[in-house]
Amino acid sequence: MKKVGYILITLIVLLTSCNLSSNSDGNDDNEPSFKAKIAWDSGLISNFYKSHIVYKDHVYFYERPKSYSTTITKLDAATGELKWRSKQTLKSIIYTQPFITDDYVYVLISPNYIYCFSNDENSTTLTAIVEIGINGKYDYEINMSAIIYENYIYISLADNFFTRLDINKIMHDDDRIMQKIDLEILWETETNNSIQAKPVFYDDVVYVSTYSPLAYKVVELAGFDIASKERVFYTTFGGPADIEAGLPFPENGGGVSSNPIFIKNGTLYYLNWSVNAWDLSDGALLYRHVFNGSIPDSEWYHSTNSLQPIFYNGRIYNTNGDSIFCMDAATGELIWNAKEKNSGSINTSPIIYNDKLYIALHHGLFRYDSENGNLLGVDRSFKGANMGRNILYNDYMICTQMYSTADGRLIAIDLGNS
Repeated sequence: MKKVGYILITLIVLLTSCNLSSNSDGNDDNEPSFKAKIAWDSGLISNFYKSHIVYKDHVYFYERPKSYSTTITKLDAATGELKWRSKQTLKSIIYTQPFITDDYVYVLISPNYIYCFSNDENSTTLTAIVEIGINGKYDYEINMSAIIYENYIYISLADNFFTRLDINKIMHDDDRIMQKIDLEILWETETNNSIQAKPVFYDDVVYVSTYSPLAYKVVELAGFDIASKERVFYTTFGGPADIEAGLPFPENGGGVSSNPIFIKNGTLYYLNWSVNAWDLSDGALLYRHVFNGSIPDSEWYHSTNSLQPIFYNGRIYNTNGDSIFCMDAATGELIWNAKEKNSGSINTSPIIYNDKLYIALHHGLFRYDSENGNLLGVDRSFKGANMGRNILYNDYMICTQMYSTADGRLIAIDLGNS
């Protein structure tokens, strides 16, 4: 009965908004306002699900020029000028960000393909199509948790395999030939649970964690030396122990496209239904906070399915189900949180510029004092996306501006003149 009760509570929480105390209640009356200055508007429809990325003064994103079609498109990050878009229409994209090098752009395609494009200044061509597998088997599916680092693409495959692809093995001389390449296996999870967390790199070690939807198994958090492939960090937490302790929200590891792992100054942070920190010099646990029903609503600080958090002045900033929050990195304690009641679930990332925190939501562009969470201004004319990536490029916040319930254009806001 305890498990059934936990499931029902979790579903209720995920499907409804929390009743948070906040420094902003979303009321339009007497709220401070400001006007966002648009630096450029690409005029291009973005498949905005967390996918655009800046690499060496260019923005790469999945564009939707026509209904049910997608291209990989490159813009000048300073001007929004179109540099090129792929001639090929991409189907069944796995919505990781595209992987960019000086020479090539790599796109993951369901269930287990990689499309490779040249990364010339003003034009692109398809150079290779690769089918990836393990030990000669090519019926595995790629998860969304993938990232490129140096000469490897690190991929969670078939749920419980953590693997990598040496991009130097890809031949780019004939895109008509389907290449088959086996991946190196770095880890097969002990619990047989899937790896959903986006990998994170620090000091030449890659870290990943597992996901147990109903917290019936522990969360595994592991780190692997990228040169030797040796496992150099491993711990488990959450799951059954949290259930036995009667916690209403046991740690389950974060769902699809979750970014719970964050590393700064030799400390590994894990932010999901629990807030955790480990000292990477010796692996010691520094603290662990788990959401508990006895904690006041104003201290709701889980970050399920959030994008990568921000470290700023000794604090960590992130979003959760419907709130922006700031916590002390040294202790994990909540410092402030703010909620915009009309925006529903927030699955986007904040930006901090000149001590001000910006976040683009459906009902406006919000600006807060990063120190105390006071609302400094709202541009209600701006219709942002509650889901999608916001990127700081010089003085610009590159994000999505919604023009209908389904269409969002990729734009840049000049924060220095807003």
